[in-house]
Amino acid sequence: NPPIPLLLKMNQAPGDAVAMTAAIYSLHRAHPGKYLTAVESPYPEVFAYNPDIVSIDSIPDALPLQMHYPAIHKCNERGIHFMQGWCEFLGFALGISVPLLTNRPHLYFRESDLPVSNFWLVCSGGKRDLTNKLWGHNRYQEVVSSLRGRVQFIQIGASTDDHPALDDVIQCAVGMTTLRGLFRLARRARGVLCGVSLLMHIAA
Repeated sequence: NPPIPLLLKMNQAPGDAVAMTAAIYSLHRAHPGKYLTAVESPYPEVFAYNPDIVSIDSIPDALPLQMHYPAIHKCNERGIHFMQGWCEFLGFALGISVPLLTNRPHLYFRESDLPVSNFWLVCSGGKRDLTNKLWGHNRYQEVVSSLRGRVQFIQIGASTDDHPALDDVIQCAVGMTTLRGLFRLARRARGVLCGVSLLMHIAA
């Protein structure tokens, strides 16, 4: 049988889009050759160069599927990873089993691996919609200052979110990176310091 064309639509935050790549990876590993998958998202940079994704134009008759992760509403009762929530919904919508077959999101690059540099990324702020994800500016400042001379930090974050400037960083790049630029920075960094955030998913 020819592969079934799918158009996965997602309009959630960029960190959600990064985590959703694990469901696409798992779908194609669990059901090889059965589906052609395109994605419609405000963040096409997340899905660029992904070998499991085809262009929307190549499958005009694709079945549209609005993606969700309803397992979030059971987060107090179930000990699962966010990526599994995406897999469970995708499997339910398609009437198949989509087990989580990876332990990380899947981002792809056209260029080869970049050399790791001697810096860490720090994201000390964030969105105000779920404030339990925020640890507090003063706590991040304490960590960065206590490591002065041993760890070099670059502060990142979206200009539209709450990111007070940190002292003792080698660069404040808040609002200065594109999404792909942030991916490239994370590839070169030795580590990240952040809460539950886009940066956390990228680093994974």
